[in-house]
Amino acid sequence: MLKRLITGFFLTLLVSVIFYLGNLWLFTSLFFISVLICYEYHISLYEKKFPSSFYFNIFLIFIFYFITYFKLYNSYFYLQTIFIIFSLLFGVVCLIELFSKKIFFNQNPIFHFLKVIYISCCLPILFYFIRVHDNGLFLLIFIVLNLSFNDTFAYFTGKLMGKRSLSSISPNKTIEGSLGGIFSALILSIIISFYSSYSWIFLASCSVLLSITGQFGDIYESLIKRTTNKKDSSQLLPGHGGILDRLDSYIFSLPLICFIIFKLI
Repeated sequence: MLKRLITGFFLTLLVSVIFYLGNLWLFTSLFFISVLICYEYHISLYEKKFPSSFYFNIFLIFIFYFITYFKLYNSYFYLQTIFIIFSLLFGVVCLIELFSKKIFFNQNPIFHFLKVIYISCCLPILFYFIRVHDNGLFLLIFIVLNLSFNDTFAYFTGKLMGKRSLSSISPNKTIEGSLGGIFSALILSIIISFYSSYSWIFLASCSVLLSITGQFGDIYESLIKRTTNKKDSSQLLPGHGGILDRLDSYIFSLPLICFIIFKLI
């Protein structure tokens, strides 16, 4: 637990510094994080025998970031629409796997390609949000804080009060921990609303939905680790595991984030 707290503190400090330094540092950081996520995803499924999709994934990451950073697209509408469609398809695939409790779509090249595309473009699109939306930076900070509070308080509430298992896929996650995470993020969103132009009802609603989808992301990552008999995606972050372990909730929540930002705001 001490390792987890220390790592969390330094990660928070690092993220704060990156936000302060501006877009170029944020862009560069997200690029390397995308590469690490790609690496951990493939090594979780294929050990060290990377298929051709791994190298294609890296190529796509570079292309998506290049297009996003230099704004090499002609239509804001088409880009957001295509990504929302991909996000929803990705979400449906993951939900089917969750309810069947089996990662079976990786045997199908079409569904595997869908996952590769999504993993390649999810963080570049997050950077794109910041660049095109008037309140992009505020919304990004809200999302990061919301999911961080949900993850942290779900963990500690589960440790202190957890009795009933949330899912057989991940027995260590409890209903009490889940509710503690959602409630803490909800309180945070109401506090943030006093310092923003958005109503507390809107931010609170977004907070609850983000927390729920984020927890689905945690369980889905647990399903991958259970399927591959691995405890963590890597040992990069002491007490947390790998980058994918830390950001699984963000990846799963991104379809909802897209809809909130592009369609409701």
